[in-house]
Amino acid sequence: MNNSIAEQMVDFLNEWPDKPVRIQLGALPKDAPGMMMRQLSGAVCEKAFVDGSFVGRWPFAVFVRTGGGDARERLDADGVLHALAGWLAGADMPDLGDGRAAVGIEMAQLPAIAAAFNSGVEDYMAVFSLKFSQSSSK
Repeated sequence: MNNSIAEQMVDFLNEWPDKPVRIQLGALPKDAPGMMMRQLSGAVCEKAFVDGSFVGRWPFAVFVRTGGGDARERLDADGVLHALAGWLAGADMPDLGDGRAAVGIEMAQLPAIAAAFNSGVEDYMAVFSLKFSQSSSK
């Protein structure tokens, strides 16, 4: 079983039945199409308890790589990320292991272009926030 939140989350995201391609952890293919998930800095503890347990937020981004050729592809990338957000809002939360329980996942930043390359390939990104609880190790 994977132990990191990142590994658990990419496995969970790949359960999304409408994903256009498999979602990779931390790397996009050189050419379109592709999707990846990447952990972002800024994880926070929202509430800590005397027993050592806490409630935290773990930010991550999902990227969609397109050929970038026309407005339709750009809209499709935006639509994929919005569809993912809709699925996350209604999905049963993943098992994060190691005493961690997912509470909810929400889109924290709307999809936007993240990179454009001379080849015409474009990357679109949406930022999400995973709220989770961590039980005490006691």
